[in-house]
Amino acid sequence: MVRAAAPATQRASEGFEAFREGLDLLRTVVADPDNIAIGPEAFYLDSYGYEGFALDLVSDYRVLSVVRTRPGAAFFVSRPARGTYYPAFVIYDEQGVPDQVVSLFVGNERKGVAVAAAHDNRSYLYVLSQPCEFTGTALITLMTPDGPDSADHGSGSYRIENLLLLKEMPRQEPRRYGFSSVRADPFERAGRHQARITWITDWATRSRLEYGPTTRYGSRVESEEATFPPSAATYAQVYVPPVTAIFNNHRLILDDLQENQTYHFRLLGRAPDGTEVVSRDHTFSTAPRPRARGTVERARVPLEVANEAPMERRGWPVTSGIPFPQGALTAAENTRLLDPTGAEIPLQTAELAAWPDGSVKWLLLDFQADVGAAGSAGYRLEFGYGVVRRNDGPRTPVEVAADGRRVELSTGPLKLLLDTEAPCFPGRVWIDADGDGVFSADEEITDPAAPGCVELVTADGTAFSSLGGPCSVAVEERGPLRTVLKVRSRLQAADGSRTLTCITRINAYAGKDFLRILHTWENDHTADNFLAVRSLTLRTPLRLSSASCTLFGADDASYRSRSSG
Repeated sequence: MVRAAAPATQRASEGFEAFREGLDLLRTVVADPDNIAIGPEAFYLDSYGYEGFALDLVSDYRVLSVVRTRPGAAFFVSRPARGTYYPAFVIYDEQGVPDQVVSLFVGNERKGVAVAAAHDNRSYLYVLSQPCEFTGTALITLMTPDGPDSADHGSGSYRIENLLLLKEMPRQEPRRYGFSSVRADPFERAGRHQARITWITDWATRSRLEYGPTTRYGSRVESEEATFPPSAATYAQVYVPPVTAIFNNHRLILDDLQENQTYHFRLLGRAPDGTEVVSRDHTFSTAPRPRARGTVERARVPLEVANEAPMERRGWPVTSGIPFPQGALTAAENTRLLDPTGAEIPLQTAELAAWPDGSVKWLLLDFQADVGAAGSAGYRLEFGYGVVRRNDGPRTPVEVAADGRRVELSTGPLKLLLDTEAPCFPGRVWIDADGDGVFSADEEITDPAAPGCVELVTADGTAFSSLGGPCSVAVEERGPLRTVLKVRSRLQAADGSRTLTCITRINAYAGKDFLRILHTWENDHTADNFLAVRSLTLRTPLRLSSASCTLFGADDASYRSRSSG
C-alpha cells in the first residue's frame, strides 16, 4: 500500500484534537509513566527512520527538536506497545509561514491530519481523537506534504518536539484570550510629548489601541505588521519569500500628546473565532514625574581601573556603566568621583536607564585616570542624596558646533571637521603641534586632496565607497569630557548603485590628541540572500613626516614600526 500525505493546501485538521501549549500539560504528559514519550534524539537511532528532517543543533530553541529540511519529509518510529493508546505529537506553530500540515499513519493507515494554523509562536499537542489498539509493536509515521501543492504552500520548519502514545486523552481547558505586561512610558522629545505603549497578547493578532483624556477615548491607532523571512528557511538554507506577519509582542508610539494631561487607554484584538477581546482601562500621565529623595544618603562604589599595557597611562579616558538598585539614586548629579588620594576629579555622567519609580537604574561614567604600567588604580564613586558634585570641568573641555551641514569639534590639541557635502574618513583633522591654541593650515594632518574613505569591493570587483553615497552627521552624545559624533554613510559605486551602510561613532576626549572610532555595518542589501565581499578597507591618507604603528603583544612587549612619508 502506498502511503499518501495530505496536501499542503488542506486547511482543517481531521481526526485530531489540538491542545495549545501549556508547560504544565506538556511536562505532565511527557513525565507520565503510563505514557510512551519518544524524544527527537530517538529519531537518530538505527531502529528509527527519517528522511528530510534534521536534528536542530544550531538554534537556541528551548528544547531538543527536529526541523524539516525539504518538502515531502517523513520519519517513522517503531516502539514496543501493548494496549490502547492515543498517538500524539508536539509541533511548534511559528509565525510568518503558511499552515503546516502533518499526516499521521499507524502502520500503513492514515489516521489523521493535523493542520497547525494559529501561527502564534506556540507549541501544540495534537492527539488522535480515537485511540488505537497495539498488540506488541506501534509503528507510527509522520509525513509532510510533497508534490506540486507544496511548491507555494509547503514552507515552514515543521519543528517536532516529541512523539507520544497517551493512555488517556488530556482534558481540554477552555481557551482564554487576554493582554499582559501592559506598560506605558511617557517621554518628551524635541519639545513634543509622546508615550511608548507596550503589551503582550497570548495569541497572534493585529492589536488596536484606543486612547483619550476620558474613558470615552476618541483616538485609535493600530499595531503595525512586519515583513520578514522565516527563521526556518535560514536553517534549512531554502529560500522563502518574505511574508507579512502579526505578533504577540506589540509596541506603539503615541505622538503629539498634551502636557500635564492624564490619558486613558484600552487594548483591543480579534480572537481567531472573530470575537473582539477588550482589555481593562489603563492610564498614564504626561505631567513631570516628581523624583523622590532616594533611599541612600551617602555611599561609595569602588572602581578598579586596570592598565594591561607595559607603559603608564596619564589622564587616560575611562567609560564605564554602573548599575544601581531601585530607589537608591534619583539624580545623576548626586554623584562624584574620588581618585586614589581621595581628591575629587572631573566626572561626566549620563543616565542610561531608569526604574519604574524614576530612580537611576544604569549610570554612564566618563572620567580620566592615571594608572601605572601593567598595574591598576583604585577610584571611588560616591553617590546619594547627600552628595554634591563640584562643577569643576576639564582644563580643555570638548567643544562642538554644528550648523546642519558641517560639524566642528575641538578637544584642545585636536580639531575635527566633518562636512556632509564633502564626506571623508574620519574627517579633516588638525593637531596643534606647537600648542599655541591655533590650528594653522600646516597643522592639518589629513590631506584634503586625497580624502579618506571606507571602501568595499564585492566578489565581482565592483568598488563601493563612502565618498560617493549620502552621508549624515549627528552629535549623539555631548559632554565636556567625551563627545560622540555619529556618521552614517551609504556606500556607493561609480554607476550609482549602493550597498551596505557604515555607521561610524567618533569618540573625542578632553585634552587628547587622538580619537576612538567604532564601526557598525548595516546589511541593507536584501535583494539577495548573501553578499560576497572581496575586501573591506579604511583609507586615511595622512600628511606626516613620519608615521608609526605600535602593537602590544600578549608577552607584555611592545612592537613599533616606523616609516617615512
